[in-house]
Amino acid sequence: MTAPRPCKQLTDFQKGGIVPLRPYLSHHKIGGELDIPRRTVSSFLQRSDKRQSIENIPPPGRPRRTSISDDRYIARTAELETRVPLAELRQDVDLNVCEQTICRRLQTRACETHHTAKYATKLTPNNMIHCFYISPTGFHRSTRLLT
Repeated sequence: MTAPRPCKQLTDFQKGGIVPLRPYLSHHKIGGELDIPRRTVSSFLQRSDKRQSIENIPPPGRPRRTSISDDRYIARTAELETRVPLAELRQDVDLNVCEQTICRRLQTRACETHHTAKYATKLTPNNMIHCFYISPTGFHRSTRLLT
């Protein structure tokens, strides 16, 4: 599991090639001539119209330390090992992140699953739901009946 790849940015040469061709060619043909995906050409031109500049603006905030697949891996490992403290869970997932980051990722995943009701099981006659919560000693799962 690795951190997300940084997005490739258009070079100044590519930007300089897109802008003059705009009045004469479609976005698809510009992309074909410069070997750039059509969607990249379209989004660049929309962004340059909106900002009135072709310069890149740095993204706000600090880059994430984990990717989406890392987050899923953390959640899956926590679901399989429900009685493990965060310190042990951190060692099990073998990612270079702190316990607080793991805790945040688990809270985010639990919040998403509650809102979409993914864990509502229809197979049991009692209509049970699994509730995930984070305690000071680690990530646990409990089962409660819906009323």
